Amino acid sequence: MTGLLEAGIQPAQIWPASDAGFSVLLPCNKVTAPRDGKKPEQWPEAYRFLQEVLERQQTGDPSAPVSAICTHISMADLLAAAGVAICQPGWFHDPSRAVLIAANQEEADQLLGLLRLPDCHGDSGDGRSVPEDPLAAAQWVAEELMPPHSGWRFSGAQPVLLASEIGATDSWREVFLSPGCWELSSQGLLPAVRAARVGLHVICNGKKPQLQPVRSPATTSGTGGEQGSMLPTPLN
Repeated sequence: MTGLLEAGIQPAQIWPASDAGFSVLLPCNKVTAPRDGKKPEQWPEAYRFLQEVLERQQTGDPSAPVSAICTHISMADLLAAAGVAICQPGWFHDPSRAVLIAANQEEADQLLGLLRLPDCHGDSGDGRSVPEDPLAAAQWVAEELMPPHSGWRFSGAQPVLLASEIGATDSWREVFLSPGCWELSSQGLLPAVRAARVGLHVICNGKKPQLQPVRSPATTSGTGGEQGSMLPTPLN
């Protein structure tokens, strides 16, 4: 993909339609080890792929895969994978683990709001869902329960950045590209693609997903009881 962009091919022309690369290298991918007594041909496919990659890397094969492109079928899938990588205490200790890249500020605001929506799958213990901002919750755990030193507070980069903000030396293990990125020029998208050390996440080729307005959980306005439309408060 980097080579095509460098050659001047426009992003919309190379919008991926399927996975290309070893997505098994991504940390959000669970690799099941083979059971004792199983023959190599009976090992789980992902495990065999990973063994092949490691063997080729150890022998110095210059063509050995060292990165992965993961194509997500929907915006929900992309955001779920981004949440696994970003909404974790460890991300606040090392933000270079992952970043979500948007084409413009409006899209960035929407993506951050979606990333911080309450986790409806949470459980309070009595069967009720927990209305909690997963990003804020992860930051609290990182600062209060897992600080690298006493009094530490997160003051690092934002989890969502604009493609135009990516510098030549910026680098993340996993880069998540928004749908709008595919409408940028090849030169506009190149820094974001080059910034991916291991994994690049994209939306599957097809009709561009429409981001819905983000609404905050159950806030009221006046006497009408309508739900508010404010985005969650940005990180400090």
